[in-house]
Amino acid sequence: MEHQVEIMLQEPDLVFREENLRRALIETAESGDLEGFLVVVGRIVSAVAMVPPAVAMRLISVAQTEVMRMENDTQLSIGQEVLTILQQRAANFEIQANTIRERLALIHEERQNWAQAAAYYSTINSDLGNRGDPTEDDIDRLLRIAFLFLNSDDVAGAEEFLMRAKSYIKVEVNRDYRICQARVQEAKKAFSNAAQQFYSLTTDLQGATKLYSADPSQWLSRAVICAILAPAGEQRSKMMSKLYQDERCRGLEFFNVLERVHSQKLLKKEHIEVLSERVKLLDIRSEETQQVLDLATTEHNLLAVSILYTSIKLESLAELLSIFPQKVEAAVADMICEHRLSGKINQVEGLLELSKGREVEALPRGDLRFEKICQAADSCCELLVSKYPQFMPS
Repeated sequence: MEHQVEIMLQEPDLVFREENLRRALIETAESGDLEGFLVVVGRIVSAVAMVPPAVAMRLISVAQTEVMRMENDTQLSIGQEVLTILQQRAANFEIQANTIRERLALIHEERQNWAQAAAYYSTINSDLGNRGDPTEDDIDRLLRIAFLFLNSDDVAGAEEFLMRAKSYIKVEVNRDYRICQARVQEAKKAFSNAAQQFYSLTTDLQGATKLYSADPSQWLSRAVICAILAPAGEQRSKMMSKLYQDERCRGLEFFNVLERVHSQKLLKKEHIEVLSERVKLLDIRSEETQQVLDLATTEHNLLAVSILYTSIKLESLAELLSIFPQKVEAAVADMICEHRLSGKINQVEGLLELSKGREVEALPRGDLRFEKICQAADSCCELLVSKYPQFMPS
């Protein structure tokens, strides 16, 4: 094929020369002679003296069209080969190269090869900012790249493209930006921020989305899970109260878990199992999900215990929460240091001494005792019903 192409390039009439090369591109592509096709493309790009820029652009447009007619697997391999060849004169063939990149990115996206799709899309935007004001398509592409990086667990990549998009949009009305930003907070395990941002997506419905489902209920569910995973304390309690009072949450499959967390009741094995399935759907690395869930449930249960006890042996506490004593002591120490739990550890006696927290402190002493009695009575009722279900009120 190389010899034939050289003969075509020696044709003195430029019109015939272009027509012969165009026909060679189409015939090699249609016959499956992919090696010959790449030879023709290579010579069109490299033979600058014999193929003027205007002619070369038209011929490469033909090559681009032929690439996009191939089977998807062939497009991925041959498309990349063509892009490598075009790189020799990138400025001359930017439009054709970007069209091929976009097509390859779309194929990877359909196959859920998120990182590869993001790589192709990001190359298209590599010189954004040097070409004047970006178009709406440019901005949509930046947000799509952030979306793809999030799907591939590349939080840093997602943040980079969100920052670039932020320069050109009104953040408060761009729904795709707001969703991606909430997912970034979730992936960074900033669960308090993520919960607030997801919840705002269910109350402020400004803007359309091109990347996500328009149904806001998925973000309500996400807000609840992130709120449960947030560090136990006053800020989390306020968010849980807001969610609990939202009538829409009562339709969630795991509303009973939300109710227990809001009421500061112990989360039992069956509740943690329900949460475990939900946490797996979040933007958290799979190897970190169990650790995140364990920490959140341990901290919540420690707060629940602090309402019922003024002091408790660390060994007894560990047995109550079904975790190792060392983990209990570490979790308690962290919460006390961060002022999320009021108390102190007596290491000599292996005792956790609990004092009134901020929220409890505001209650009169009589009300505090009454609340503890109610909590204890409630726990007794649950225990009785679990052992004697026939006594459950109908």
